[in-house]
Amino acid sequence: MMRNRMVSIVVVLFVFACSFSGCSRLLYSAMYPILHTDKGPFIPFTPLDFDFPGIESPVQSWTYHWPEDYERTLEAVHSPTVDEEGNIYFIGKNGYLYSLDPSGEVRWKKKGIHASIEVTKEGILAIARPDILILLDFDGNILWSKPATWAFGYDALQLSPSGYLYYNEGEYIVCLDSQGKTMWAFHNIYGRAETLLRAERLFFDEDSNVYMVCSRSFDEKHPQYTDEEHMETSLVSISSKGKFRWRQILCKNRNYNDRFTPKDGYIQDTILVALSTSTLNFESKNATWEEWSNDKCVQPKVIKAFNTDGEELWERTEEKPGLFDIQYSVGPNGNIVYAFNVDSYYKNHDESIPESEYHVLSYVSKEGSDVWSHSFEHAMHTPVTFDSNGNLYVGTVSPKNKDSLYSLSSDGQIRWELKNIETAYRYAHNLVGSPSPKLYFTTENQSLLFCIGES
Repeated sequence: MMRNRMVSIVVVLFVFACSFSGCSRLLYSAMYPILHTDKGPFIPFTPLDFDFPGIESPVQSWTYHWPEDYERTLEAVHSPTVDEEGNIYFIGKNGYLYSLDPSGEVRWKKKGIHASIEVTKEGILAIARPDILILLDFDGNILWSKPATWAFGYDALQLSPSGYLYYNEGEYIVCLDSQGKTMWAFHNIYGRAETLLRAERLFFDEDSNVYMVCSRSFDEKHPQYTDEEHMETSLVSISSKGKFRWRQILCKNRNYNDRFTPKDGYIQDTILVALSTSTLNFESKNATWEEWSNDKCVQPKVIKAFNTDGEELWERTEEKPGLFDIQYSVGPNGNIVYAFNVDSYYKNHDESIPESEYHVLSYVSKEGSDVWSHSFEHAMHTPVTFDSNGNLYVGTVSPKNKDSLYSLSSDGQIRWELKNIETAYRYAHNLVGSPSPKLYFTTENQSLLFCIGES
């Protein structure tokens, strides 16, 4: 009893001391579980290998509505995923993992899956409640399970080109093999431990080096601990062996466009980041969210390009009010395509902006020169998906929340358009191509999966 009382007193004194010494992060680290690593040999997963041949004459083929546990309006928690046979997998916010065949028939479903999936040739990786990593075969049977060390967020699992599985849970970036063994765990001191369920999205180059844009608060006078007086945003790279490669500080005390990351998490040799020149000001306690958001849109935006060694290559500035709030896509030749939508308020109140510049899709070379651009009538709502011939597919949403789908050729000419897709309400995630060939997508506030096929 006396020993337990002494331990309690020591813990209380330690917490009390930390509150005055500014070492809240030290206290957090002391309480955080230490991740172990396993002994090899390590065996990677085998990434899927198929092409999306494209669609020449589109038609809305079918729509699937998932009804289980329908207590409220539900959505899919991530983009659909497709295997080499054209079967589709996705998780609803009702906690079910669904598998459908290319005709839209349910193959199987499994309850208790809640955050993220990756499909490999070995099977389907998923996160089951309560935070257990599992590998399923293609019939939905569990092959192995591994307790997780911390909570997973949506889209937490990512497969590298070399076939190893990564997840980023805020404090650590963890690399696993196909048997669930932990190869390494990188302690991410550049991210924010306060945002575990919104950890930075990872992306990879062709050698499976890891990249991420991290934000953290810090105190310039006392760099050994953090607080909310300053915000620093960095581009960080880690090797495929879990070793720190380099760090490039992008900005301090500025708003970062956190949705501007590469689609599907892959780059070739050029990394883009988008920054608003709007300044964070923690002393403006009376500023409303609307005022902060408005300033973020109005101030000029900058796109910066870096190579895989962290060297800055070029930058572009956008003066019009709006945000680079959609992922950019990397084409087959390494060129890059990204979308910019003028904020809806300024479309109605700023007559100096030509209508042709409201919603512009830009196609640029990796050296930063313009290849072509295309203006759409309505706001783009999905990043571009490429087919194996270099054709582009992008979704737009009208002010009345009507979804339309467009395909462009590699030189920026419209190939076809599918307007006002029936029952669709605002794209929720990415367009996903299938070897079938088909395109799949889900929508906001709806438990619906849409299939676009050949007529």
